[in-house]
Amino acid sequence: MRLTDRRCLALAILSSLFCLTMPVLAQNAPLRVAVLPFEAQAGVALADAAAMTELVRSAIAVTNEFALIENQATQAILDETGFGDGPADLDDASRLLAERLDAAFALVGAMSAEDDSILVSVRLIDAATASVIFVHRTTSTVATIHREARLFAEGIANEVVAMTAGATVANIERLLSLGRLDEAARKLDAARLRAADAPESIPAALDSLERSINAGLADEAYKTARISVAQSDKAGKDFETRDTLMASARESGNDALFLIPDGAAWIKQREKYLDFMLNDVMSYYAAEDRSRREAIVAASREALRQGSPDEALRIIDDYVQVAGERAIDRTVKTVLDAAKAARADGFITAARSATAVSDYARAERLLFEAAKAGTQPARLASQQVRLETVMWRDEVARVKAERFASSMWDPASRPRFLLEAGIDLATFDTPSATWPLGGVTPLPRLSVALYERVSGPILFDWRFALRAGNSEWSGALDTGNASVSYWRTDAGLLAGFTVAVRNIDAGLGAGTLFGAAGFAGNMDAYGTAVILEPTLAPYLGAAVRAKLRYRWRKRFGAGIDLERSLTWSPKAGTSAGLAIGFFAEASF
Repeated sequence: MRLTDRRCLALAILSSLFCLTMPVLAQNAPLRVAVLPFEAQAGVALADAAAMTELVRSAIAVTNEFALIENQATQAILDETGFGDGPADLDDASRLLAERLDAAFALVGAMSAEDDSILVSVRLIDAATASVIFVHRTTSTVATIHREARLFAEGIANEVVAMTAGATVANIERLLSLGRLDEAARKLDAARLRAADAPESIPAALDSLERSINAGLADEAYKTARISVAQSDKAGKDFETRDTLMASARESGNDALFLIPDGAAWIKQREKYLDFMLNDVMSYYAAEDRSRREAIVAASREALRQGSPDEALRIIDDYVQVAGERAIDRTVKTVLDAAKAARADGFITAARSATAVSDYARAERLLFEAAKAGTQPARLASQQVRLETVMWRDEVARVKAERFASSMWDPASRPRFLLEAGIDLATFDTPSATWPLGGVTPLPRLSVALYERVSGPILFDWRFALRAGNSEWSGALDTGNASVSYWRTDAGLLAGFTVAVRNIDAGLGAGTLFGAAGFAGNMDAYGTAVILEPTLAPYLGAAVRAKLRYRWRKRFGAGIDLERSLTWSPKAGTSAGLAIGFFAEASF
Protein backbone atom coordinates (compact mmCIF):
# COMPACT_ATOMS: atom_id res chain seq x y z
CA MET A 1 0.00 0.00 0.00
CA ARG A 2 1.32 3.44 -0.93
CA LEU A 3 1.82 6.18 1.65
CA THR A 4 -0.99 8.27 0.16
CA ASP A 5 -3.37 5.33 0.45
CA ARG A 6 -2.45 4.91 4.11
CA ARG A 7 -3.06 8.58 4.74
CA CYS A 8 -6.47 8.40 3.09
CA LEU A 9 -7.38 5.36 5.20
CA ALA A 10 -6.25 7.12 8.38
CA LEU A 11 -8.26 10.23 7.47
CA ALA A 12 -11.33 8.10 6.81
CA ILE A 13 -11.05 6.39 10.21
CA LEU A 14 -10.53 9.71 11.99
CA SER A 15 -13.52 11.19 10.17
CA SER A 16 -15.72 8.27 11.24
CA LEU A 17 -14.64 8.61 14.85
CA PHE A 18 -15.14 12.37 14.70
CA CYS A 19 -18.68 11.88 13.40
CA LEU A 20 -19.46 9.39 16.21
CA THR A 21 -18.16 11.65 18.95
CA MET A 22 -19.35 14.97 17.51
CA PRO A 23 -22.74 14.94 19.32
CA VAL A 24 -20.99 14.25 22.61
CA LEU A 25 -18.48 17.05 22.09
CA ALA A 26 -21.20 19.44 21.08
CA GLN A 27 -23.34 18.64 24.09
CA ASN A 28 -20.60 18.38 26.74
CA ALA A 29 -17.17 19.80 25.92
CA PRO A 30 -14.37 18.14 27.93
CA LEU A 31 -13.27 19.87 31.11
CA ARG A 32 -9.84 21.49 31.13
CA VAL A 33 -7.36 20.23 33.72
CA ALA A 34 -3.96 21.63 34.66
CA VAL A 35 -1.55 19.11 36.19
CA LEU A 36 0.96 21.04 38.28
CA PRO A 37 4.48 19.67 38.71
CA PHE A 38 4.70 17.29 41.68
CA GLU A 39 6.70 18.72 44.56
CA ALA A 40 9.85 16.77 45.45
CA GLN A 41 10.03 16.85 49.23
CA ALA A 42 12.55 15.30 51.62
CA GLY A 43 14.29 12.24 50.24
CA VAL A 44 12.83 12.43 46.69
CA ALA A 45 14.80 13.47 43.61
CA LEU A 46 13.41 16.12 41.27
CA ALA A 47 13.64 13.67 38.38
CA ASP A 48 11.40 11.15 40.21
CA ALA A 49 8.80 13.83 40.96
CA ALA A 50 8.87 15.02 37.33
CA ALA A 51 8.46 11.44 36.09
CA MET A 52 5.44 10.91 38.33
CA THR A 53 3.94 14.20 37.02
CA GLU A 54 4.20 13.03 33.44
CA LEU A 55 2.77 9.59 34.26
CA VAL A 56 -0.27 11.18 35.88
CA ARG A 57 -0.73 13.57 32.93
CA SER A 58 -0.61 10.66 30.50
CA ALA A 59 -3.04 8.59 32.55
CA ILE A 60 -5.53 11.45 32.70
CA ALA A 61 -5.18 12.06 28.98
CA VAL A 62 -5.89 8.40 28.20
CA THR A 63 -9.29 8.62 29.91
CA ASN A 64 -10.53 11.00 27.11
CA GLU A 65 -12.59 12.84 29.71
CA PHE A 66 -10.45 15.99 30.00
CA ALA A 67 -8.56 18.48 27.92
CA LEU A 68 -5.09 18.84 29.41
CA ILE A 69 -3.56 22.32 29.52
CA GLU A 70 -0.06 22.35 28.08
CA ASN A 71 2.86 22.44 30.46
CA GLN A 72 4.25 25.70 29.03
CA ALA A 73 1.02 27.60 29.65
CA THR A 74 0.69 26.20 33.14
CA GLN A 75 4.33 26.90 34.00
CA ALA A 76 4.03 30.53 32.88
CA ILE A 77 1.30 31.20 35.44
CA LEU A 78 3.20 29.29 38.13
CA ASP A 79 6.27 31.42 37.50
CA GLU A 80 4.17 34.57 37.61
CA THR A 81 2.58 33.72 40.97
CA GLY A 82 5.72 32.20 42.46
CA PHE A 83 3.93 28.94 43.18
CA GLY A 84 6.19 26.58 45.03
CA ASP A 85 7.72 29.24 47.26
CA GLY A 86 4.92 28.95 49.80
CA PRO A 87 1.58 27.21 50.32
CA ALA A 88 -0.41 30.47 50.12
CA ASP A 89 0.47 30.87 46.43
CA LEU A 90 -1.93 28.07 45.42
CA ASP A 91 -5.01 30.32 45.64
CA ASP A 92 -3.56 32.87 43.20
CA ALA A 93 -2.26 30.19 40.86
CA SER A 94 -5.60 28.33 40.68
CA ARG A 95 -7.52 31.60 40.14
CA LEU A 96 -5.28 32.62 37.23
CA LEU A 97 -5.51 29.12 35.76
CA ALA A 98 -9.30 29.43 35.77
CA GLU A 99 -9.35 32.98 34.39
CA ARG A 100 -6.67 32.81 31.72
CA LEU A 101 -6.67 29.18 30.68
CA ASP A 102 -10.29 28.27 31.41
CA ALA A 103 -9.10 25.48 33.74
CA ALA A 104 -11.84 23.65 35.60
CA PHE A 105 -9.43 21.74 37.89
CA ALA A 106 -5.84 21.83 39.03
CA LEU A 107 -4.10 18.65 40.18
CA VAL A 108 -1.43 19.24 42.83
CA GLY A 109 0.89 16.49 44.09
CA ALA A 110 3.87 15.94 46.37
CA MET A 111 6.28 13.08 47.11
CA SER A 112 8.35 12.52 50.25
CA ALA A 113 10.55 9.63 51.40
CA GLU A 114 11.68 8.28 54.73
CA ASP A 115 13.93 5.22 54.95
CA ASP A 116 12.48 2.81 52.34
CA SER A 117 8.96 4.29 52.33
CA ILE A 118 7.55 6.88 49.95
CA LEU A 119 4.43 8.95 50.59
CA VAL A 120 2.56 10.26 47.53
CA SER A 121 -0.22 12.76 48.15
CA VAL A 122 -2.50 14.29 45.48
CA ARG A 123 -5.14 17.01 45.74
CA LEU A 124 -7.69 17.90 43.09
CA ILE A 125 -8.52 21.63 43.31
CA ASP A 126 -11.54 23.44 41.90
CA ALA A 127 -9.71 26.16 39.96
CA ALA A 128 -12.49 28.72 40.27
CA THR A 129 -12.91 28.46 44.06
CA ALA A 130 -9.54 26.94 45.11
CA SER A 131 -11.49 24.36 47.15
CA VAL A 132 -10.23 20.81 47.53
CA ILE A 133 -12.43 18.25 45.78
CA PHE A 134 -10.62 15.15 46.98
CA VAL A 135 -7.30 14.08 48.51
CA HIS A 136 -5.50 10.88 47.58
CA ARG A 137 -2.64 9.56 49.77
CA THR A 138 -0.66 6.37 49.29
CA THR A 139 2.34 4.97 51.12
CA SER A 140 4.58 2.58 49.20
CA THR A 141 8.19 1.44 48.96
CA VAL A 142 10.88 2.68 46.62
CA ALA A 143 10.91 -0.58 44.69
CA THR A 144 7.12 -0.71 44.35
CA ILE A 145 6.82 2.92 43.22
CA HIS A 146 9.45 2.42 40.53
CA ARG A 147 7.89 -0.84 39.35
CA GLU A 148 4.21 0.12 39.50
CA ALA A 149 4.29 3.89 39.01
CA ARG A 150 2.14 3.59 35.87
CA LEU A 151 -0.57 1.67 37.73
CA PHE A 152 -0.44 4.20 40.53
CA ALA A 153 -0.87 7.06 38.04
CA GLU A 154 -3.80 5.27 36.41
CA GLY A 155 -5.41 4.94 39.83
CA ILE A 156 -5.19 8.69 40.32
CA ALA A 157 -6.64 9.30 36.85
CA ASN A 158 -9.50 6.88 37.50
CA GLU A 159 -10.35 8.66 40.70
CA VAL A 160 -10.29 12.04 38.91
CA VAL A 161 -12.70 10.67 36.32
CA ALA A 162 -15.00 9.12 38.89
CA MET A 163 -15.19 12.34 40.90
CA THR A 164 -15.51 14.89 38.10
CA ALA A 165 -16.42 13.58 34.63
CA GLY A 166 -19.97 13.08 33.59
CA ALA A 167 -20.99 9.44 33.79
CA THR A 168 -24.22 8.97 31.88
CA VAL A 169 -25.90 5.93 30.39
CA ALA A 170 -25.42 7.36 26.92
CA ASN A 171 -21.68 7.86 27.41
CA ILE A 172 -21.30 4.35 28.84
CA GLU A 173 -23.20 2.85 25.88
CA ARG A 174 -20.99 4.73 23.40
CA LEU A 175 -17.81 3.52 25.12
CA LEU A 176 -19.19 -0.03 25.12
CA SER A 177 -20.01 0.17 21.41
CA LEU A 178 -16.46 1.37 20.66
CA GLY A 179 -14.96 -1.49 22.70
CA ARG A 180 -13.61 0.86 25.40
CA LEU A 181 -14.51 -1.55 28.17
CA ASP A 182 -12.16 -0.20 30.86
CA GLU A 183 -13.41 3.35 30.36
CA ALA A 184 -17.00 2.11 30.31
CA ALA A 185 -16.38 0.30 33.62
CA ARG A 186 -14.96 3.47 35.14
CA LYS A 187 -17.98 5.45 34.00
CA LEU A 188 -20.29 2.81 35.41
CA ASP A 189 -18.53 2.91 38.80
CA ALA A 190 -18.73 6.70 38.78
CA ALA A 191 -22.44 6.59 37.97
CA ARG A 192 -23.13 4.19 40.86
CA LEU A 193 -20.93 6.25 43.20
CA ARG A 194 -22.82 9.46 42.45
CA ALA A 195 -26.18 7.78 42.84
CA ALA A 196 -25.25 5.93 46.06
CA ASP A 197 -27.17 8.43 48.20
CA ALA A 198 -30.33 8.02 46.10
CA PRO A 199 -30.72 4.38 45.05
CA GLU A 200 -34.15 4.97 43.54
CA SER A 201 -32.55 7.23 40.92
CA ILE A 202 -30.20 4.53 39.60
CA PRO A 203 -31.41 3.65 36.11
CA ALA A 204 -32.24 0.01 35.57
CA ALA A 205 -30.09 0.22 32.44
CA LEU A 206 -26.96 0.34 34.63
CA ASP A 207 -27.44 -3.28 35.65
CA SER A 208 -27.77 -4.32 32.02
CA LEU A 209 -24.71 -2.26 31.10
CA GLU A 210 -22.73 -3.85 33.91
CA ARG A 211 -23.56 -7.34 32.62
CA SER A 212 -22.57 -6.35 29.08
CA ILE A 213 -19.32 -4.80 30.27
CA ASN A 214 -18.47 -7.86 32.39
CA ALA A 215 -19.24 -10.15 29.45
CA GLY A 216 -16.89 -8.14 27.25
CA LEU A 217 -14.15 -8.12 29.90
CA ALA A 218 -14.62 -11.85 30.40
CA ASP A 219 -14.17 -12.47 26.67
CA GLU A 220 -10.99 -10.35 26.66
CA ALA A 221 -9.64 -12.34 29.63
CA TYR A 222 -10.50 -15.57 27.81
CA LYS A 223 -8.64 -14.42 24.68
CA THR A 224 -5.63 -13.43 26.80
CA ALA A 225 -5.65 -16.86 28.41
CA ARG A 226 -5.72 -18.62 25.03
CA ILE A 227 -2.79 -16.50 23.84
CA SER A 228 -0.81 -17.49 26.95
CA VAL A 229 -1.53 -21.20 26.32
CA ALA A 230 -0.43 -20.89 22.70
CA GLN A 231 2.80 -19.16 23.72
CA SER A 232 3.37 -21.84 26.37
CA ASP A 233 3.16 -24.54 23.70
CA LYS A 234 5.85 -22.75 21.73
CA ALA A 235 8.15 -22.49 24.77
CA GLY A 236 9.13 -26.16 24.38
CA LYS A 237 11.49 -27.32 27.14
CA ASP A 238 11.83 -23.88 28.68
CA PHE A 239 9.88 -25.07 31.71
CA GLU A 240 10.23 -21.83 33.66
CA THR A 241 8.69 -19.80 30.81
CA ARG A 242 5.97 -22.42 30.34
CA ASP A 243 5.05 -22.29 34.02
CA THR A 244 4.92 -18.49 33.94
CA LEU A 245 2.70 -18.44 30.83
CA MET A 246 0.37 -21.14 32.16
CA ALA A 247 0.06 -19.31 35.48
CA SER A 248 -0.98 -16.24 33.49
CA ALA A 249 -3.46 -18.34 31.50
CA ARG A 250 -4.97 -19.76 34.68
CA GLU A 251 -5.31 -16.32 36.21
CA SER A 252 -6.93 -14.88 33.08
CA GLY A 253 -9.22 -17.90 32.74
CA ASN A 254 -10.34 -17.53 36.35
CA ASP A 255 -11.01 -13.84 35.70
CA ALA A 256 -13.15 -14.78 32.70
CA LEU A 257 -15.23 -17.21 34.79
CA PHE A 258 -15.55 -14.66 37.56
CA LEU A 259 -16.65 -11.85 35.22
CA ILE A 260 -19.08 -13.75 33.02
CA PRO A 261 -22.63 -12.85 34.14
CA ASP A 262 -25.24 -15.36 35.16
CA GLY A 263 -28.17 -15.98 32.86
CA ALA A 264 -29.27 -17.95 29.83
CA ALA A 265 -27.66 -15.50 27.40
CA TRP A 266 -24.19 -16.42 28.59
CA ILE A 267 -24.56 -20.17 29.20
CA LYS A 268 -22.69 -21.21 26.07
CA GLN A 269 -19.96 -18.67 26.75
CA ARG A 270 -19.51 -20.00 30.29
CA GLU A 271 -19.38 -23.59 29.01
CA LYS A 272 -16.69 -22.57 26.53
CA TYR A 273 -14.61 -21.03 29.32
CA LEU A 274 -15.04 -24.09 31.54
CA ASP A 275 -14.07 -26.45 28.73
CA PHE A 276 -10.98 -24.36 28.03
CA MET A 277 -9.95 -24.32 31.71
CA LEU A 278 -10.46 -28.05 32.07
CA ASN A 279 -8.87 -29.28 28.84
CA ASP A 280 -6.20 -26.64 28.15
CA VAL A 281 -5.18 -25.26 31.53
CA MET A 282 -5.94 -27.70 34.33
CA SER A 283 -4.85 -30.71 32.27
CA TYR A 284 -1.43 -29.08 31.97
CA TYR A 285 -1.20 -28.67 35.73
CA ALA A 286 -2.42 -32.22 36.31
CA ALA A 287 0.28 -33.60 34.01
CA GLU A 288 2.94 -31.35 35.51
CA ASP A 289 1.87 -32.26 39.01
CA ARG A 290 1.97 -35.99 38.24
CA SER A 291 5.44 -35.71 36.69
CA ARG A 292 6.73 -33.59 39.56
CA ARG A 293 5.25 -35.97 42.14
CA GLU A 294 6.93 -38.95 40.52
CA ALA A 295 10.26 -37.12 40.55
CA ILE A 296 9.81 -36.17 44.23
CA VAL A 297 9.02 -39.76 45.21
CA ALA A 298 12.05 -41.05 43.30
CA ALA A 299 14.38 -38.48 44.90
CA SER A 300 13.02 -39.24 48.38
CA ARG A 301 13.50 -42.98 47.95
CA GLU A 302 17.07 -42.41 46.78
CA ALA A 303 17.76 -40.29 49.88
CA LEU A 304 16.37 -43.09 52.08
CA ARG A 305 18.49 -45.66 50.28
CA GLN A 306 21.56 -43.56 51.08
CA GLY A 307 20.55 -43.42 54.75
CA SER A 308 19.41 -39.78 54.84
CA PRO A 309 15.80 -39.64 56.04
CA ASP A 310 16.13 -35.93 56.86
CA GLU A 311 16.94 -35.19 53.22
CA ALA A 312 13.96 -37.30 52.09
CA LEU A 313 11.65 -35.39 54.43
CA ARG A 314 13.07 -32.06 53.23
CA ILE A 315 12.38 -32.99 49.60
CA ILE A 316 8.79 -33.96 50.39
CA ASP A 317 8.22 -30.91 52.61
CA ASP A 318 9.45 -28.53 49.89
CA TYR A 319 7.08 -30.17 47.44
CA VAL A 320 4.10 -29.97 49.81
CA GLN A 321 4.86 -26.34 50.60
CA VAL A 322 4.39 -25.54 46.92
CA ALA A 323 1.68 -28.02 45.93
CA GLY A 324 -0.30 -28.07 49.19
CA GLU A 325 -1.56 -30.93 51.33
CA ARG A 326 -3.66 -32.25 48.46
CA ALA A 327 -0.42 -33.37 46.79
CA ILE A 328 0.07 -36.12 49.40
CA ASP A 329 -1.40 -39.09 47.57
CA ARG A 330 -0.82 -42.77 48.32
CA THR A 331 2.67 -42.95 46.78
CA VAL A 332 3.86 -39.77 48.49
CA LYS A 333 2.41 -40.90 51.81
CA THR A 334 4.17 -44.25 51.56
CA VAL A 335 7.60 -42.72 51.14
CA LEU A 336 6.75 -40.03 53.71
CA ASP A 337 5.90 -42.67 56.32
CA ALA A 338 9.07 -44.58 55.48
CA ALA A 339 11.16 -41.43 55.93
CA LYS A 340 9.48 -40.62 59.25
CA ALA A 341 10.02 -44.19 60.46
CA ALA A 342 13.69 -44.11 59.46
CA ARG A 343 14.15 -40.74 61.15
CA ALA A 344 12.42 -41.94 64.32
CA ASP A 345 14.54 -45.11 64.30
CA GLY A 346 17.68 -42.99 64.07
CA PHE A 347 16.57 -40.86 67.02
CA ILE A 348 15.76 -43.94 69.12
CA THR A 349 19.14 -45.52 68.33
CA ALA A 350 20.92 -42.28 69.22
CA ALA A 351 18.86 -42.03 72.42
CA ARG A 352 19.96 -45.55 73.41
CA SER A 353 23.60 -44.55 72.93
CA ALA A 354 23.09 -41.36 74.95
CA THR A 355 21.46 -43.37 77.73
CA ALA A 356 24.41 -45.74 77.82
CA VAL A 357 26.80 -42.84 78.55
CA SER A 358 24.36 -41.24 81.04
CA ASP A 359 23.64 -38.24 78.77
CA TYR A 360 20.01 -38.26 79.81
CA ALA A 361 19.15 -34.73 78.67
CA ARG A 362 20.23 -35.54 75.13
CA ALA A 363 18.41 -38.87 75.27
CA GLU A 364 15.18 -37.15 76.28
CA ARG A 365 15.50 -34.62 73.45
CA LEU A 366 16.10 -37.41 70.94
CA LEU A 367 13.09 -39.38 72.15
CA PHE A 368 10.97 -36.23 71.92
CA GLU A 369 12.01 -35.84 68.28
CA ALA A 370 11.22 -39.51 67.69
CA ALA A 371 7.78 -39.03 69.23
CA LYS A 372 7.07 -36.13 66.87
CA ALA A 373 7.58 -38.45 63.93
CA GLY A 374 4.57 -40.46 65.13
CA THR A 375 6.04 -43.82 64.13
CA GLN A 376 7.79 -46.74 65.87
CA PRO A 377 5.50 -46.54 68.94
CA ALA A 378 6.59 -49.89 70.38
CA ARG A 379 10.32 -49.15 70.13
CA LEU A 380 9.77 -45.64 71.40
CA ALA A 381 7.83 -46.83 74.46
CA SER A 382 10.45 -49.49 75.22
CA GLN A 383 13.28 -46.97 75.06
CA GLN A 384 11.38 -44.48 77.18
CA VAL A 385 10.84 -47.12 79.89
CA ARG A 386 14.51 -48.08 79.73
CA LEU A 387 15.61 -44.45 79.98
CA GLU A 388 13.37 -43.77 82.96
CA THR A 389 14.53 -46.95 84.71
CA VAL A 390 18.19 -46.08 84.28
CA MET A 391 17.57 -42.47 85.29
CA TRP A 392 15.78 -43.48 88.50
CA ARG A 393 18.45 -46.04 89.34
CA ASP A 394 21.22 -43.50 88.87
CA GLU A 395 19.22 -40.89 90.75
CA VAL A 396 18.84 -43.21 93.74
CA ALA A 397 22.56 -43.99 93.67
CA ARG A 398 23.38 -40.30 93.36
CA VAL A 399 21.17 -39.36 96.26
CA LYS A 400 22.72 -42.08 98.42
CA ALA A 401 26.21 -41.00 97.44
CA GLU A 402 25.44 -37.37 98.14
CA ARG A 403 23.82 -38.34 101.42
CA PHE A 404 26.83 -40.31 102.59
CA ALA A 405 29.24 -37.73 101.21
CA SER A 406 27.40 -34.82 102.74
CA SER A 407 28.25 -33.09 105.99
CA MET A 408 25.58 -35.21 107.69
CA TRP A 409 27.90 -38.23 107.59
CA ASP A 410 31.23 -36.43 107.77
CA PRO A 411 32.57 -36.75 111.32
CA ALA A 412 34.65 -33.62 110.90
CA SER A 413 31.50 -31.60 110.32
CA ARG A 414 29.54 -32.97 113.27
CA PRO A 415 28.74 -30.53 116.02
CA ARG A 416 31.32 -30.47 118.82
CA PHE A 417 28.85 -30.50 121.70
CA LEU A 418 26.28 -33.15 122.51
CA LEU A 419 23.53 -33.35 125.09
CA GLU A 420 22.40 -36.85 126.02
CA ALA A 421 19.48 -38.11 128.12
CA GLY A 422 18.89 -41.75 129.07
CA ILE A 423 18.44 -44.28 131.77
CA ASP A 424 20.86 -46.84 133.24
CA LEU A 425 19.70 -50.14 134.70
CA ALA A 426 22.37 -50.77 137.33
CA THR A 427 23.08 -53.97 139.25
CA PHE A 428 25.85 -54.91 141.66
CA ASP A 429 27.85 -58.06 142.07
CA THR A 430 27.66 -58.34 145.93
CA PRO A 431 25.37 -56.83 148.52
CA SER A 432 26.98 -54.42 150.95
CA ALA A 433 26.02 -51.89 153.52
CA THR A 434 25.16 -49.49 150.71
CA TRP A 435 23.26 -52.02 148.64
CA PRO A 436 22.11 -54.50 151.17
CA LEU A 437 19.56 -56.22 149.02
CA GLY A 438 21.23 -56.17 145.58
CA GLY A 439 18.88 -56.16 142.57
CA VAL A 440 18.50 -53.71 139.65
CA THR A 441 18.23 -49.99 140.21
CA PRO A 442 17.02 -47.62 137.43
CA LEU A 443 19.20 -44.50 137.29
CA PRO A 444 18.07 -41.62 134.99
CA ARG A 445 21.13 -40.04 133.36
CA LEU A 446 22.04 -36.66 131.76
CA SER A 447 25.35 -36.25 129.93
CA VAL A 448 27.27 -33.52 128.14
CA ALA A 449 30.01 -34.46 125.65
CA LEU A 450 32.75 -32.57 123.80
CA TYR A 451 34.13 -34.05 120.54
CA GLU A 452 37.48 -33.40 118.86
CA ARG A 453 38.57 -34.97 115.59
CA VAL A 454 41.68 -37.14 115.70
CA SER A 455 42.01 -38.58 112.21
CA GLY A 456 39.52 -39.55 109.52
CA PRO A 457 36.44 -41.03 111.19
CA ILE A 458 38.09 -41.22 114.66
CA LEU A 459 36.90 -38.71 117.24
CA PHE A 460 38.18 -38.06 120.78
CA ASP A 461 35.51 -37.13 123.30
CA TRP A 462 35.16 -35.93 126.85
CA ARG A 463 31.94 -36.85 128.61
CA PHE A 464 30.53 -35.58 131.92
CA ALA A 465 27.49 -37.49 133.28
CA LEU A 466 25.10 -37.02 136.17
CA ARG A 467 22.69 -39.68 137.33
CA ALA A 468 20.48 -40.35 140.31
CA GLY A 469 17.87 -42.92 141.34
CA ASN A 470 16.08 -44.65 144.22
CA SER A 471 14.21 -47.89 144.89
CA GLU A 472 12.17 -49.57 147.58
CA TRP A 473 11.86 -53.14 148.73
CA SER A 474 9.60 -54.85 151.16
CA GLY A 475 9.11 -58.47 152.09
CA ALA A 476 9.94 -61.33 154.45
CA LEU A 477 13.42 -61.51 155.82
CA ASP A 478 14.35 -64.49 157.95
CA THR A 479 11.79 -64.49 160.80
CA GLY A 480 10.44 -61.01 160.20
CA ASN A 481 9.26 -58.51 157.68
CA ALA A 482 11.37 -55.66 156.35
CA SER A 483 10.77 -52.51 154.30
CA VAL A 484 13.84 -50.74 152.93
CA SER A 485 14.31 -47.77 150.61
CA TYR A 486 17.66 -46.79 149.10
CA TRP A 487 19.02 -44.19 146.69
CA ARG A 488 22.15 -43.36 144.78
CA THR A 489 23.58 -40.22 143.17
CA ASP A 490 26.87 -39.96 141.31
CA ALA A 491 28.80 -38.08 138.65
CA GLY A 492 31.36 -39.33 136.19
CA LEU A 493 34.04 -37.90 133.90
CA LEU A 494 35.04 -40.24 131.10
CA ALA A 495 37.41 -39.83 128.15
CA GLY A 496 37.42 -42.05 125.09
CA PHE A 497 37.37 -42.50 121.36
CA THR A 498 34.49 -42.76 118.88
CA VAL A 499 34.63 -44.22 115.38
CA ALA A 500 31.99 -42.72 113.01
CA VAL A 501 31.03 -44.82 109.99
CA ARG A 502 28.24 -43.22 107.95
CA ASN A 503 25.33 -42.97 110.38
CA ILE A 504 26.62 -45.37 113.02
CA ASP A 505 28.98 -44.41 115.88
CA ALA A 506 30.84 -46.88 118.12
CA GLY A 507 32.84 -45.68 121.10
CA LEU A 508 34.82 -46.75 124.19
CA GLY A 509 35.66 -44.59 127.17
CA ALA A 510 37.00 -44.80 130.72
CA GLY A 511 37.06 -42.47 133.72
CA THR A 512 36.25 -41.83 137.34
CA LEU A 513 33.06 -41.88 139.41
CA PHE A 514 32.21 -40.13 142.65
CA GLY A 515 28.96 -39.95 144.56
CA ALA A 516 26.99 -41.14 147.53
CA ALA A 517 24.46 -43.85 148.38
CA GLY A 518 22.23 -44.46 151.35
CA PHE A 519 19.32 -46.44 152.76
CA ALA A 520 16.70 -46.35 155.53
CA GLY A 521 13.87 -48.64 156.67
CA ASN A 522 12.28 -50.71 159.41
CA MET A 523 12.04 -54.36 160.34
CA ASP A 524 9.55 -56.37 162.40
CA ALA A 525 11.05 -59.52 163.99
CA TYR A 526 9.55 -61.65 166.76
CA GLY A 527 6.92 -59.03 167.41
CA THR A 528 9.50 -56.31 167.91
CA ALA A 529 9.73 -53.34 165.58
CA VAL A 530 13.24 -52.21 164.74
CA ILE A 531 13.84 -48.94 162.88
CA LEU A 532 16.91 -48.88 160.69
CA GLU A 533 18.71 -45.60 161.01
CA PRO A 534 19.34 -43.74 157.71
CA THR A 535 22.82 -44.43 156.39
CA LEU A 536 24.87 -42.25 153.95
CA ALA A 537 27.93 -43.72 152.28
CA PRO A 538 30.07 -41.57 149.94
CA TYR A 539 32.15 -43.50 147.44
CA LEU A 540 34.75 -43.22 144.66
CA GLY A 541 35.13 -45.46 141.69
CA ALA A 542 36.29 -46.11 138.13
CA ALA A 543 34.22 -47.06 135.12
CA VAL A 544 34.62 -48.33 131.57
CA ARG A 545 31.77 -47.61 129.11
CA ALA A 546 31.17 -48.97 125.60
CA LYS A 547 28.47 -47.45 123.35
CA LEU A 548 26.73 -47.99 120.03
CA ARG A 549 24.73 -45.13 118.52
CA TYR A 550 22.60 -44.62 115.40
CA ARG A 551 22.21 -41.09 113.92
CA TRP A 552 19.24 -40.53 111.60
CA ARG A 553 19.75 -36.78 111.48
CA LYS A 554 22.83 -34.64 111.66
CA ARG A 555 21.94 -33.46 115.14
CA PHE A 556 19.86 -36.33 116.55
CA GLY A 557 20.56 -39.92 117.48
CA ALA A 558 19.85 -42.76 119.91
CA GLY A 559 21.77 -45.74 121.21
CA ILE A 560 22.70 -48.25 123.86
CA ASP A 561 25.76 -48.46 126.12
CA LEU A 562 27.26 -50.82 128.68
CA GLU A 563 29.18 -49.76 131.80
CA ARG A 564 31.41 -51.75 134.08
CA SER A 565 32.29 -50.02 137.36
CA LEU A 566 34.27 -50.61 140.58
CA THR A 567 33.53 -48.45 143.64
CA TRP A 568 34.95 -48.13 147.14
CA SER A 569 33.27 -46.60 150.16
CA PRO A 570 34.65 -46.20 153.68
CA LYS A 571 31.37 -47.52 155.04
CA ALA A 572 30.38 -50.01 152.38
CA GLY A 573 33.69 -51.28 151.19
CA THR A 574 34.35 -52.37 147.63
CA SER A 575 31.66 -53.33 145.16
CA ALA A 576 31.58 -54.03 141.44
CA GLY A 577 28.62 -53.00 139.28
CA LEU A 578 27.22 -53.44 135.83
CA ALA A 579 24.84 -51.02 134.09
CA ILE A 580 23.12 -51.16 130.75
CA GLY A 581 21.84 -47.82 129.43
CA PHE A 582 19.46 -46.54 126.76
CA PHE A 583 19.73 -42.93 125.60
CA ALA A 584 18.69 -40.28 123.10
CA GLU A 585 20.85 -37.31 122.16
CA ALA A 586 20.86 -33.93 120.48
CA SER A 587 23.89 -32.08 119.15
CA PHE A 588 24.52 -28.37 119.11
